Amino acid sequence: IDKLRETILDVAQADGHVLVLGETGTGKSLIARALHAGGPRAGKPLITVNCAAVPPEQLELMLFGGPDWPEKPLVDQAEGGTLCLEDIEALPVSAQARLLNAINAADPDGSAGREHNFRLIAVSSRLGQGIPPAEVLRDDLYFRLAGLIVEAPPLRARGEDILALFSHFTIQFAEEYGCEP
Repeated sequence: IDKLRETILDVAQADGHVLVLGETGTGKSLIARALHAGGPRAGKPLITVNCAAVPPEQLELMLFGGPDWPEKPLVDQAEGGTLCLEDIEALPVSAQARLLNAINAADPDGSAGREHNFRLIAVSSRLGQGIPPAEVLRDDLYFRLAGLIVEAPPLRARGEDILALFSHFTIQFAEEYGCEP
């Protein structure tokens, strides 16, 4: 966990787009929040959406808006802050193309006109699990995100952390229930 914590601190300061990978239940959402909180955009909005929990046709409207969409698009809500897309593999291909255009426009070098200014944190439980990236995301989007990767290892791969986790939760539950650990 100490190595993961160091990686999170280093990547948070880089302020580039990030891909967070790991199996279900490895704390990817916590890592995404820590990346936002530990970086230069910490005081700005963190907008999170689980792509698998929203119907595909509605997801694209939520992200980018449209003539019949009454709310501010998420890419605009994340202005200056972070847009976190959990289960990015559920993002429709058409929305992946629009997302790529949006993050290219958000590049710090200003090469694409800087229409948007947000950091993208893409979270996936399928990428990095032996599935070729091309089966999950458009190649150009994957390679754009793959510059900064944080991998969340499963607990079975870090057995030395079990005692620390046990102690942490014992104390937390003791406080919650008003008893001794």
